[in-house]
Amino acid sequence: MTSQLPSYVRPEPLSFRAPAIASATERIDGFPTSIGQAKNNWCWAAVTSAIMVCRNHPEAAMAQRDIVRHVLGDEDDETSPLFLCFDKFGIRYLTTAGSDLLDPSSKAEIVDHVASGMPVAIHIAWDNYSPDGHAVCAFGLGNTGQEDALWIYDPSAKDNDDDNEKLVSVSQMTRFEDGFSRRTTGSWVAAFRITSP
Repeated sequence: MTSQLPSYVRPEPLSFRAPAIASATERIDGFPTSIGQAKNNWCWAAVTSAIMVCRNHPEAAMAQRDIVRHVLGDEDDETSPLFLCFDKFGIRYLTTAGSDLLDPSSKAEIVDHVASGMPVAIHIAWDNYSPDGHAVCAFGLGNTGQEDALWIYDPSAKDNDDDNEKLVSVSQMTRFEDGFSRRTTGSWVAAFRITSP
């Protein structure tokens, strides 16, 4: 049985379902949320770049076009699954996928992993625009005033302003909303807990 690799596209405009009240926060030191995706389908390359910078990877200075060339062999505006990119650069990770993401213990593992100072890359699958998807990354912890939340970095935010950082409550962390008419919602189908470098 063959599985179709996910593809990624830039959602426009972007907005997570943000909690009404945000309070204290802890973020992973050195995580660069200002990195935007250089092309429409390069969210996976931008997330990989941010993780490499944060973790002081030997290739951290590599431009997105070079990341894409290294993974895909060209600089076309194409997609790639996160795991393929991580494997090509020797980035180690633990995966939580599918219905396991709904399990409270899996959510706790993701929160604990971010609390330990390690990012979690996330694959989003669109509900009504399959097989396209999107890549984002959890890089910090916060609180909505009512429950724990994750800071999510989204490389597709226009102009790389604060909109590329969204606080998402743990109870909502398996859903994604982008406000774009063709892809209004999506599901977190895989979480990659980065373990090294």
